[in-house]
Amino acid sequence: MARLTCLLLVALLAVGVSATAGARAVAPSEHARNEAILEREAAAASPAIRAALLQQAARLWNAAGDRLRARTSLGNAIETRPTDPTLWLRRAELNAVIGDLWAAIDDATQAIDIDPTRIAGFMLRAALWRRIDVRDMAMAELERAREIEP
Repeated sequence: MARLTCLLLVALLAVGVSATAGARAVAPSEHARNEAILEREAAAASPAIRAALLQQAARLWNAAGDRLRARTSLGNAIETRPTDPTLWLRRAELNAVIGDLWAAIDDATQAIDIDPTRIAGFMLRAALWRRIDVRDMAMAELERAREIEP
């Protein structure tokens, strides 16, 4: 657990968050060094811990406004644990925010394929179909969700 705490602190430093002072500016060289440390430590971790670290890094990148880096972190987490539907849904949500709606639909579909009993995948995909104005598909997704949980 101490190693995980240390890794999370390194992750926070990598995106410029100080544990004691809140947000702070990070020099590019320090940023690159912190990122290298995080990558080295995450690579040595178990797949579950690595995926959790990468998901946390994605949250931090997203909070810092770097959504493309957040998407890359989630992609790396998915490579580590490709059968985790939560990771696919998180990336689908992020792709939707970025505006890459077709990639978001693809990721939501992956999550549904992994766990077809998870309503969140159908609800997200319904919202995505609605955003691209394919209402019949949106209604079909909502109906599927209702069949799972009436």
